[in-house]
Amino acid sequence: KYPGVYPIEDNITRLTEVIEACGGFTGRADVSGGSVERTALEKVDDPEYQRLQKIPVGEMSDMEYEYFKLKSREIVPDVIVDFNRLFRKNDTSCDVVLRDRDVIEIPTLTPTVNVIGKVRSPGLVKFSDGADYKYYIEKAGGFSWNAKKNKIRLIKAHGGVWERLDNKSRIEIGDTIFIPEKKDTNWWEYTKEILLVLSQLATIVVVVQSL
Repeated sequence: KYPGVYPIEDNITRLTEVIEACGGFTGRADVSGGSVERTALEKVDDPEYQRLQKIPVGEMSDMEYEYFKLKSREIVPDVIVDFNRLFRKNDTSCDVVLRDRDVIEIPTLTPTVNVIGKVRSPGLVKFSDGADYKYYIEKAGGFSWNAKKNKIRLIKAHGGVWERLDNKSRIEIGDTIFIPEKKDTNWWEYTKEILLVLSQLATIVVVVQSL
């Protein structure tokens, strides 16, 4: 209810204590979507990473570039916290200890489902409890002509897990339905193959008729 900067005892104060200090959650809080970002890391010497920082990307080997990308992504990690289990089910095993300059983010609950990819009108569709994925695709205008219908995926709002979609899949607020595109067909190559087959058939006919 009262966002802001709060004092803590480094490595002692727990997440629930800070949430309580700021007045708890509002009625529009998406508790399950909460996150803790650790902006201050313990400095760990990595001579290899420091060396790569001085080299232009174009001069790195494939292995060096992959390592550089991996280490760069470690700079601002999220602390793994299951907000739903902690605050809805009172599972204190999820109550993490906070560090100086940690950032707690609680998004606003938005009652929509995002439909992206090969539909006629991609975008946000109002959430309807119990509706299946076909409902949301229909609301987004239906499939485009080049939609790959057998590869539709559900991306969960909490955790970003990708799931295969079927009639039993449960769609929740904030989820994303992704409809990929069919692989481009090279119609000229396809036409050439047909002409080749037809010419072979014609040759066979000529040979048979000339016997």
